[in-house]
Amino acid sequence: MPAPDFAEYQWLRDQCQFRMTVPPGFTSREVIPPGDVLYDPQLCWFEEDGSAIVSDIGGQRQRGWDPDSGHGALYRLRPDDTLETIVAPGEGGAGSFIRPKLAPEWFGPWGGHIFIAGQSKPGRLGAHSQHFLYRLAPGAKTLEVFARLPHAGDINGGIPGAMMPGTFGAKGTEHEGYFFAQSLMNCTVYRISVDGEVEPFITFDNSTSPKTIMPILVFYAPPHWGSLEGELIVGGPWGTSFTERAATRLNMRFWRLTRPEDFDPEPLEGVVYGTNTAIAPEGFGTFGGDLFWADEGTSNMMHETHAADGALPYDAKIMRTTMDGETAPFAENLQGGSTSFIFNGRRMLIASLRKSYATGEYHEPDGSIYEVVYTG
Repeated sequence: MPAPDFAEYQWLRDQCQFRMTVPPGFTSREVIPPGDVLYDPQLCWFEEDGSAIVSDIGGQRQRGWDPDSGHGALYRLRPDDTLETIVAPGEGGAGSFIRPKLAPEWFGPWGGHIFIAGQSKPGRLGAHSQHFLYRLAPGAKTLEVFARLPHAGDINGGIPGAMMPGTFGAKGTEHEGYFFAQSLMNCTVYRISVDGEVEPFITFDNSTSPKTIMPILVFYAPPHWGSLEGELIVGGPWGTSFTERAATRLNMRFWRLTRPEDFDPEPLEGVVYGTNTAIAPEGFGTFGGDLFWADEGTSNMMHETHAADGALPYDAKIMRTTMDGETAPFAENLQGGSTSFIFNGRRMLIASLRKSYATGEYHEPDGSIYEVVYTG
């Protein structure tokens, strides 16, 4: 991996200064600075030795932008702050490593395999074209196509573009043995079997909801949602899709999703969740057990077509909600876009995506990773 050229990217570091604040009893630092190797980092999970799996939507074999080449990479961030390359930039296929998911042991023969949403064609054209679900075997360096999403519905011609991975069906439920993925372009949630067979599960057009729903997330409700705990949920904004201009602030709403025939178009009230959400472990001080979620502030990069010049505002936050429903900021003075985080005991890693390499046509390494540690 080439050494960072901080002189070349000092202007970028100036735009993305580390200003994050955290409560007393916690320390914070910058682990991977902007202007290094990360473009759109997303934190995935911790491994047993304390290493963190990091995906990157951006990055090609060479600095800059080649519209005919794929982009995206997969790394392992070691406890000593070094990055180990798993899949090198531009070597993973047509492009866009979006939120890789680690298959559970009950997902047929694929337990321990990594599943990644990606484009079938490179560049901006690929974001508007059919998408694939890729599979990476343990120890492998190259991806294989696991499933191809078919056209569904009439929104944007039914094209399954701008794909997002959802969740694996929970063990013991009617969805065990399936994986959910969703397309922001045709507003469709797909269900994919362990054999790679794909079915359009539900399309959020006017026959399903009075306003279209752009399904960004599919997940199981956390215990903080009370009687809704364990329900399969879809989350996203109303009245838009990937090809329409993004609102300044991403306004997420949530609905039950267990069965298409039972879908209630009325959004759930009194629940909180973010584009990235996790429950803090017991080792994370007095906040152990709280639901942490990202508020991206006024930077909505989910389907923006062009990123504005200059620094993003420092109005994104990581919030926390107790089991009693009390909500308060945890980390403030972040730049939004897509803020991911994962926990490992007393340690929390936070990745800042900022401007979007894929959807925003922004091709500079403005991604960074921070660390927060509970010190008591």
